Amino acid sequence: MLFSALVSTAHCIIISPMEQTAHTFTPQDSSLAERIRAYLRVATDLSHFNERRKQHHHDEWLGDKEDIAIAQQILQNGLSEAYRQITDKDVAQAHQEGLMTADEVRVFLQEKRAREIRNRREESEQLSQNHTLRR
Repeated sequence: MLFSALVSTAHCIIISPMEQTAHTFTPQDSSLAERIRAYLRVATDLSHFNERRKQHHHDEWLGDKEDIAIAQQILQNGLSEAYRQITDKDVAQAHQEGLMTADEVRVFLQEKRAREIRNRREESEQLSQNHTLRR
């Protein structure tokens, strides 16, 4: 049930054999305008998904826990892909061209930095765990 809701909000979902790499960031071409449009769509889809989860305290309406977790992972992967494909310079240019508002730029940059910090922390913790295991 959740996947049908997710599919109806996203234009396309890239499905790979493992949901860890499936995502919804699907620009039609590599132009800045299209990449920004795809990012804004993914960010909106994730926001709507999170709002629906808040509105429906009983997640059964959205699907079982596994479906919800997979859908959330796919949406998060879409943002990660957007952050990978859109540089800070691209965002500044998009703002100058009117493709993004100042608030959208701020949110993009804050979220991108937060993810980078979180990823570094996780990598550091993983290295620390691996080092401890080798002793």
